[in-house]
Amino acid sequence: MISDHPESVFTTWLPSFEKIQLANPAAAELLRLCAFLHSDAIPEEIISEGAADLGPALQPVAVDPFELNDAIGELLKFSLVQRDSVANTITVHRLVQTVVRAGMDEATQRLWAERTVRAVNRALPDFELAEQHLYQRFLPHIQACMTHIEQLHIILLEAAQLLFQGGIYLRKHAQFEQAEPLFQHALAIYEQKLEPNHPYVVTSIANLASLYRNQGKYEQAELLYRRSLARAEKAADHFSIATNLNNLAELYRLQSNYEQAELLYKQALSYLEQSLGLEHPYVATILENLTILYYVQGKLDQAEPLYERTLLLYEQTSGLNYFGTATEIGNYVDLLQKLNRDGDRVLAVY
Repeated sequence: MISDHPESVFTTWLPSFEKIQLANPAAAELLRLCAFLHSDAIPEEIISEGAADLGPALQPVAVDPFELNDAIGELLKFSLVQRDSVANTITVHRLVQTVVRAGMDEATQRLWAERTVRAVNRALPDFELAEQHLYQRFLPHIQACMTHIEQLHIILLEAAQLLFQGGIYLRKHAQFEQAEPLFQHALAIYEQKLEPNHPYVVTSIANLASLYRNQGKYEQAELLYRRSLARAEKAADHFSIATNLNNLAELYRLQSNYEQAELLYKQALSYLEQSLGLEHPYVATILENLTILYYVQGKLDQAEPLYERTLLLYEQTSGLNYFGTATEIGNYVDLLQKLNRDGDRVLAVY
């Protein structure tokens, strides 16, 4: 807390803040932004790519590399930040962050917390497309935003989107405990801001269910999958219905409830074939899961035609072979390895 620091901290840095405000107002705004991010290794793309959300003083500077360089240089001049020109990151001392935030009234703190959340959300790369190290460096800043979202009760769709995407990345990398509060808070915001059957709400419920499934919390997972399915059915969203049926089937397969799993896979397949057609790659995903189910039960005569159809679909639509290293119908070992992989086949992540 700021009260733990001597009063001289304020008097030491206050003249520097005032000089920066006069010499380069955008630099002062940049320091305010940095005060709401994690103190270490702030990616400069949060500034440049999140410029549209940073207010009228900082926005035009953030999109101009030369002006942004001048603004950062002003902060360097007073030793308020450090810059890594190779990694394109900025580091600010935590005490500087504390002093900057303490100098704001409550309304200004909220303003900059919301701007920070929006900017990080805008700059955040797609975790499916970005290299892992590029996405990984955003995580401390997502978690810093999570703190502000909780403490200031920020209810923005951008906040929910940021938390949801961070949660997806963490779940995919088996960081389940860290992902859980992000998913939970994202869902709480979506349910406050959107209609009960909105696709974002339905998807958010399903992904929280998948997290519980990954943790072996099967009862909690089933309740949420069924809640998501009910919302999708009310919205008459066939794709989302199929997704939830598939996920429930995967849950039952894990619990060796093969009869119920088979029923749900077939229902999911029917919905997808009706809504997307017989040759869509998502149809192949359900076929793949159903094929594996038959293999597990030793029903090779039922598995073989599905296997062949699945391979053909993947070759026609994407050239991908989701059976990994399996090269023949009888390669049961590879299929068992696949069953142990992390996560279910979530068909849609917005």
